[in-house]
Amino acid sequence: MANVIDIDKAKADSHLLDAWKQIEGAAQSRELDKLLGQAKRVQSLLGAKPVDITDEVKRAKDIFAPLPEVPWVIEGLGLSPGAPAMIAGAGYTAKTMSAQALLLAVAAGHKVWGRFECERGSVLHIDYEQGDYLTRWRYQRLLRAMRIEPEDVDLHLLCMPRLQLDADGAEDKLVELATGRKMCLIDSFRAACPKTDENSSDARMPLDMLHRVSQRTGCVFIVIHHARKAQQGTGEDDPTSAIRGSGAIFDACASVFFFRGGKNKPTFVHHQKQRVTGQTSEDFVLEREDVADPDKPTHGWWGLRVAASSADSAREQAREEDQRELFDKVFAFIRKTPGCSKTEIREAISARTQAITAVCDKLERDGKITNHGKGRKQAWSATAT
Repeated sequence: MANVIDIDKAKADSHLLDAWKQIEGAAQSRELDKLLGQAKRVQSLLGAKPVDITDEVKRAKDIFAPLPEVPWVIEGLGLSPGAPAMIAGAGYTAKTMSAQALLLAVAAGHKVWGRFECERGSVLHIDYEQGDYLTRWRYQRLLRAMRIEPEDVDLHLLCMPRLQLDADGAEDKLVELATGRKMCLIDSFRAACPKTDENSSDARMPLDMLHRVSQRTGCVFIVIHHARKAQQGTGEDDPTSAIRGSGAIFDACASVFFFRGGKNKPTFVHHQKQRVTGQTSEDFVLEREDVADPDKPTHGWWGLRVAASSADSAREQAREEDQRELFDKVFAFIRKTPGCSKTEIREAISARTQAITAVCDKLERDGKITNHGKGRKQAWSATAT
């Protein structure tokens, strides 16, 4: 006898009645949308038909049949059809810009971010946030920097669509859109799933749906999602807990890339998860560079390049820049406030005592400042202008 999922209609009727009673009492409360969603889900059970799942069950001969090679699209980043990949990060970490550069590289068959080999193919960008003008403008700048023609890329764009990933019929529509594509970018998860409570374990349902679509079409899905900003004094971000919403969002993804950085600063990329092989890529840095028009070198906003580089060298460069900035701040304060102590310097520029001590010692060795204090008392003054 075929196995079927039976629906207890009497129980569903009871739940539906209870849900509508709660809605009547919550009409003016913030719980209304949640209760409506619950009621609609129960109501959908009333008209649901039994589902025969026996055709989906694989026998031993199928389970142990030889498997083909993993159809990597970007092997260096662990991207292949299956569960979606996620790019997560706080604001101003260049998530969308970097993802656009990745997508365009696949569409053109170029190295992704100048570093990772890819399988060339048709790509689709579904944009729920930036809008048509900004998205197209960035693609045009990225294409100019690549020095290729528009007809050489198989890129498709769908801006601000009415399609919602958590709406009825979304799966079939996505199958239609993804068929024949190597990759599809969705920006962003929250905007694409307006009915989904990201703090609920149900938040993984749209991502699981993308997994099914990928299995049916061979299209790799990349979803952009927001993360919380790092808390002061906690050190570097914990990628798993920093991702906004339920942990089920992280669990539903095959690969997760965590972007960390700031406005006008390089983006540090940490590959936190890779489900297929378990081998994540080494940390790297993405830097954005404006490319001048060869015919008009002084003309701004012509080309744009996103390039990957070693994380170690970028960290060293960032430390040197931070050190130079601290030296400038300390020296400027001492020039402005002759006779000041290290405590006064630390309080004025919000730096650690150990760091202030190291800077003052270096400035003193360089002959730029002098300590006029006696004993343990400090009184620093500038000796150079």
